[in-house]
Amino acid sequence: MRTPILALSILVALGCSRSRRAEAPCAQGSPGFTAYPATCTNAACRACAAELGALWSQRSQRSARARFRQRFMRAPADARDEFARTHHPDGTYPLEHCTAGLAPGSSCVTYSPYCVGVLSAALRDGDTPIRWRVQLDVAMAKSCDRSRDEVLASVGRCEPFSDTASCDSPACGACLGSHVATLTVLAPVIDRANRLEQFVRMIDATPEVVARAAVIALGAPEPPADVEPQVVQAAVRHHCMSLLRRSAAAPPMQCDSTMAHLLSHPTYSDFERAWASVATARPEVRRTSLDALLASLARGGAVPPPVFAKLRELPATERADALRRALARPVDPGVYPALRAELIAAAPGEPPPPEVQAPAAAPTAPPAPAPAPAEGGARQPPPSAPAQPT
Repeated sequence: MRTPILALSILVALGCSRSRRAEAPCAQGSPGFTAYPATCTNAACRACAAELGALWSQRSQRSARARFRQRFMRAPADARDEFARTHHPDGTYPLEHCTAGLAPGSSCVTYSPYCVGVLSAALRDGDTPIRWRVQLDVAMAKSCDRSRDEVLASVGRCEPFSDTASCDSPACGACLGSHVATLTVLAPVIDRANRLEQFVRMIDATPEVVARAAVIALGAPEPPADVEPQVVQAAVRHHCMSLLRRSAAAPPMQCDSTMAHLLSHPTYSDFERAWASVATARPEVRRTSLDALLASLARGGAVPPPVFAKLRELPATERADALRRALARPVDPGVYPALRAELIAAAPGEPPPPEVQAPAAAPTAPPAPAPAPAEGGARQPPPSAPAQPT
């Protein structure tokens, strides 16, 4: 009885040993990326890439497909990248590979040229599902500067187009898509050293028709669901400031409220940049932003002194015209005196606008007298008092 049991044990042990040897090449290393480029130079990596390739070539067989799926995302990143570069798998495999995340202990990701192409194409593709957009955002947030710049250089390319009035042609629409993809890569990191200036230069270099189309699309009441809110906010405010600086026409109306907020809050990081954009704008372009600002101030609340200080740096004639337009509309009585004083200072030789008194408090109505008692009956309670139980 011992001999069959011993033979069976030996066979099982040999089978397990063969299984371990078969899986060994793809069981070494982390499936995540590191700050160093993925290079498949050692024997174990090449053996794992070859194993993945062999399983992929047999994917018409269900068992091979299952083994490939099981091993693909467990394989080391360098072997997986070598396989992907050689065999160009379809479906979601490229994105699964290129958004695998960081290896333990690594601070950022350096992507291979293969992954730079995969990530760029997915960012530009308007049909990329939202769940993959989230993965792309994470992948780019973890990328090293070198890789991020390579992706930016790829997604920022536009084919020439002739649109100047509206972005209606397929070529301009494709450029708009690439531009928004670039924003999604760069906007989340503009608080890092030199990234804000890179972001501003990129927006200033954007064709004006594309910049206007981006403001209209991202500044809509319901912006695209696959663009992060922080990207939307940063893109709209910097596009609006850029259009003020360089355009011969007023920015889209979506910029009115954005500029009013930026210009009226000295604590905002873009306060100085916003006022610099207003100061360098053409007078006919500046008018719209001034009207939006003063309309916002006219709704009430204390006006921070730095706002009036910046306003006084503009030409007195423009300032007086904007204040007249603001005071010709309903103005909160609490802020009217401050706006009136600014107008008097801007146009001292003109008759001052009328003073407006704050409305007096409404008088309190006297309590209604209690009704007289009915003749021959008990006194009735006043209408506001509850009837007493009998």
